[in-house]
Amino acid sequence: MAATPTRTATAIRTATAATATNGNYGGSAAYGAYQNGVSDGYQKGLDDVHDRRNPDVTRQKWYRSGDHDYNGNYGSKDAYRVEYRRGFEEGYNRAYRDARRY
Repeated sequence: MAATPTRTATAIRTATAATATNGNYGGSAAYGAYQNGVSDGYQKGLDDVHDRRNPDVTRQKWYRSGDHDYNGNYGSKDAYRVEYRRGFEEGYNRAYRDARRY
């Protein structure tokens, strides 16, 4: 059965609303985990730059545990860890890139 213009428009509105709500991160909980990771990673990266350490995200305890600032509202702890670590790496690497500019 071919999609009717009405069904197509409804599907587009629904998908757009979902993306606007969760930023296409699979849900606001995943987005929160990612943002927590970015913030923490950036701070830890700046600390390592300041201490003149070579970049190594795995040295960081918060990265290894992957559950810093987790609470039950974020859903599954395993899913939180995945997004947190992804964000942590991004923030950590950004800190090193930013530090090179100065």
